[in-house]
Amino acid sequence: MAMKSILIIGGGNMGAALAARWRERFKSATISVIEPNEPKRKSFGTPGVRIYASLAAFPGAAEMIILAVKPQMADEVLAQLRKRRGINTSLLISIMAGVPLSRFNRIGKYAVRVMPNTPALIGEGISAICAPKVPVALQNTVKALFSAVGPVVMLEREKDMHAVTAISGSGPAYLFAFMESLMAASQSLGLGEALSRTLVTQTIRGAVLLADAKGGDVAALRKQVTSPQGTTEAALKSFKKNGLRSIVKKATKAAAKRSKQLSN
Repeated sequence: MAMKSILIIGGGNMGAALAARWRERFKSATISVIEPNEPKRKSFGTPGVRIYASLAAFPGAAEMIILAVKPQMADEVLAQLRKRRGINTSLLISIMAGVPLSRFNRIGKYAVRVMPNTPALIGEGISAICAPKVPVALQNTVKALFSAVGPVVMLEREKDMHAVTAISGSGPAYLFAFMESLMAASQSLGLGEALSRTLVTQTIRGAVLLADAKGGDVAALRKQVTSPQGTTEAALKSFKKNGLRSIVKKATKAAAKRSKQLSN
């Protein structure tokens, strides 16, 4: 499918990021966004993207519809789409957490679920795509769309979306929370706020780039940094004593459980 007409329902951070990247990548496509919030519409800063206050105000049809609203709004938006004649598309793409493909019946010919994450804002996201029973040509279209905001992976089983949501979808927030804690710890050791922020953000950035360069073997990299009876070992022993791995496991299970609840 050629990138001709794309409608994004939801102009929040992710919807806006997708619109901006797609406007840059697919210059001949008509890209429209539905955003009821007036301040968000006024601050929408991507030239060439058409902004509408409601689905009713959207004047035409779209070959692809992207559902980029909160899961709690799914029923309302899907009801509007079902009532709107002439807007049905051959491809419906949902980036809503927890909302199963079975909810998209009678809207378009094919439905796909995608779970991107917020680093897509700078083109460094990762998106998991689940497209069962969708022709290969349309799968390639979805891959091309989301490759504009970072790497993509394909899922064979829709139920794996719950785990993906818990790991990569919500994952950036976990790292931000850890960074907040590390910055606070830095300040408790006597360093200033600005210096703490610089040290933590660059340390995280450098560690991620190093892990990527070394093929993702984070266990080996951790061992390289950890000298026997050294400072790093002292900190890691404290992490282990306080159950860091167990905390992370419980947290991701809670996120996956919430994703399953949303699907109901």
